[in-house]
Amino acid sequence: MKSALLDIPVEIVETILESAFGWLVVVDKAGKIIYINKNYCDFLEVEREKVIGVHVSKVIENSRMHIVAATGKEEVADLQYIKGNYMIANRIPIIMDGQVVGAFGTVFFRDTREWMKMNSHVKSMLTKIQSYIQDIDRSVKYSLDDLLGTSKEIERLKDRVKMIASSDISVLIRGESGTGKELFAHSIHQSPA
Repeated sequence: MKSALLDIPVEIVETILESAFGWLVVVDKAGKIIYINKNYCDFLEVEREKVIGVHVSKVIENSRMHIVAATGKEEVADLQYIKGNYMIANRIPIIMDGQVVGAFGTVFFRDTREWMKMNSHVKSMLTKIQSYIQDIDRSVKYSLDDLLGTSKEIERLKDRVKMIASSDISVLIRGESGTGKELFAHSIHQSPA
C-alpha cells in the first residue's frame, strides 16, 4: 500500500515541520536528535548541524524525550523548565510496526505567560457560566412548604430535614426517579440554620 505522504514533495514536508509547530524536536530510540526545527534551534541558541546526532539531554535542558523514546509512554501538557522559564511540552512516542522507534516533542506554550493568558480566559468563561448556573439555581427553590403530604412518614421526613439543615454534615439522598429527592435537597438548603 502506497502512502499519500510519498506523493508530497520533500520541500513541503520540511516547510510544514519548520513552521507548523513553534518548536519541534525528533529523537531516535537512543534519544539522539534526528531532527530539530529552526525555531527551536534559535531559542536554544544552537546550530542545527551541530546538534543532530547529539543526545537530547545535552541540548535541551530537563528533556525527557529520551525517556519517552525508551518507554513508549507519551507525556502530554507537561511542564518543562527551559532557559529560566516553565513551558508546556508534549512528548509523543513514534511507533512503527508495533515498535517504538523514537519520539517527537513539541512545545505547546512557549512560556507559561501564554498558558496563563489562556487559563485566565478559560477561568473568566467558567465564572460567567457559574453565574448563569447560580441564576438558574436561584430561580428553582423548594422549601418544606412545597413538600405535600400529611402522612406520618412525610412528617417524619420533614422533621429530619429540619434537623439536618441546622447541622454541617453531608447528606446522601437516595430513592427511585421521581420520588422527590430534589425537593428534599432544596428543602435542606432553604431551611433556616
